[in-house]
Amino acid sequence: MQHRKAYISIDEYRYMVKKVKLTGKKLLIEDEIELLFEKVVTKFGTSAKLDVSKKYIGRKAYVMIQRD
Repeated sequence: MQHRKAYISIDEYRYMVKKVKLTGKKLLIEDEIELLFEKVVTKFGTSAKLDVSKKYIGRKAYVMIQRD
């Protein structure tokens, strides 16, 4: 069984979006966004998940975790 990488480095991310800028602890991502929504991460077995409408299956999404 082949394992997929569980993370994307900033170098790889740069080729997926129009503009990525990392300055100190701040990250700026510029891209054409269709929808922005706020959800709470919920428990799912031994992991966690975010629920999203089925119409977005196969689409690229950004997940940002807010500091408490």
